[in-house]
Amino acid sequence: MNKIIDTRNLSNQVYDYILKSIIDGKLFFGQIVNIREIANELNISPMPVREAIKRLAFENIIQVNPRSNCVIKIPKKKNILELFEMRELIEVYALNKIFSDKKKVDFSKLHKLVEEMYLKKSEKNDSQINRELINLDTLYHTQIVSLAKNKSMLKIYKEITLQISMALNYCIVEFPYEEWVFRDHKIIYDHIINNSKKAILMLEEHFIHIKNNIEKSKKLSLDINH
Repeated sequence: MNKIIDTRNLSNQVYDYILKSIIDGKLFFGQIVNIREIANELNISPMPVREAIKRLAFENIIQVNPRSNCVIKIPKKKNILELFEMRELIEVYALNKIFSDKKKVDFSKLHKLVEEMYLKKSEKNDSQINRELINLDTLYHTQIVSLAKNKSMLKIYKEITLQISMALNYCIVEFPYEEWVFRDHKIIYDHIINNSKKAILMLEEHFIHIKNNIEKSKKLSLDINH
């Protein structure tokens, strides 16, 4: 029994390692993932790597082709828009749950993230700053969902957000961090702490802006690859 548990833990570590490699740019969209090479690199057997690949395939991040040819999927514009629609549904539900809950909610993490985003936007705009802003943006929205205190919903939300973050990080979708992004985050936060359902209306407007930007994006000519 212990051996099975250890194998699962190892599989989870390999899963995290592959995801980090994609986010850090060591692995990239369209690249073939070699199971044996990863196993050799980590000095482990191929089995936990295969388990991690199965999970990534289930989450639509890796495509497993015949003869175990594994490729990191290039997302399509339609897929990304659908993921944002799912994010919006979850976040709106989370806000409704927060407002209906009479218990005291700690908004300090959300406040800190708003402040960090404003500080970061004042720095020189380059690819590294943009990645940091993407990360802060992701943490901000994830924190809203986290405040709803639903672990299963949060897990699904994080899986959705991961795919969006990877697409943004590698400029498969153009998403300029303009003033309206920071303004929206601040207004949504202000409405949340004042227990005002205007936060939901503002959040819905925020997603409309995001989806309009993606629709206009010229970076998704890669659609033809799938």
